[in-house]
Amino acid sequence: MKQPLARSFILTATLLGLTACGGGGGGDGGSSTTTGGNPPPTNPTTPTPPVPPTPTPTPTPPPTPTTPVPDGVLPAAVASALLNAHNAVRDAEQVNLPKLNWSEPLAKFAQEWADHLKASNSCTMRHRADSQRLFNNQVTGENLYYSWSSVPYTGFQSTPEAVIKLWADEKPDYSFVTRNCAPNKACGHYTQIIWKSTTTVGCGRAQCNTQEIWVCNYLPAGNVSGQNPY
Repeated sequence: MKQPLARSFILTATLLGLTACGGGGGGDGGSSTTTGGNPPPTNPTTPTPPVPPTPTPTPTPPPTPTTPVPDGVLPAAVASALLNAHNAVRDAEQVNLPKLNWSEPLAKFAQEWADHLKASNSCTMRHRADSQRLFNNQVTGENLYYSWSSVPYTGFQSTPEAVIKLWADEKPDYSFVTRNCAPNKACGHYTQIIWKSTTTVGCGRAQCNTQEIWVCNYLPAGNVSGQNPY
């Protein structure tokens, strides 16, 4: 069963903040004249203490620029976060679903498709054809995530948790009674995550200027027509 596409639209804005401060003040000057009699005694002059030198301000170091994340590389921390987020969704079903394992070869397979989408159509989401989803002679399940920003960015636009949450949020649109999605709703990403017989996941990511595409592949594939996830 082909899975519907998931979209995430993330709009960011750059704000320019200006701080203005100014001020000045003045007081009225006065004079006093004494007439008649002896002149008033002269008060002893209190010596003025020396003014300490103004300390030289320490310049604020420039902010450390964000290191761009090269395509084709998912840091270990990101891979771990993706795996943990998948397993958190499975645990939340409270039916003792086995935990998924991360596969580097499967992650490389997912990365190849993310790179292809970047090179061929600027990260626009498109699933592989069934014949292209073969990995070690097995058809893989596949989830896609897409986001965009109004301004260029470096690093990761979306967190691993946000990617998985978008898919998991389809839960209310799946019926275990009908074994189908609600009319005009997507739910195949959620059901793939919780598919009981799925044991392995691997994911990749690519950036296209202001856009980002994530691909996760699964073995054994879920979403078998006419079956519940568990």
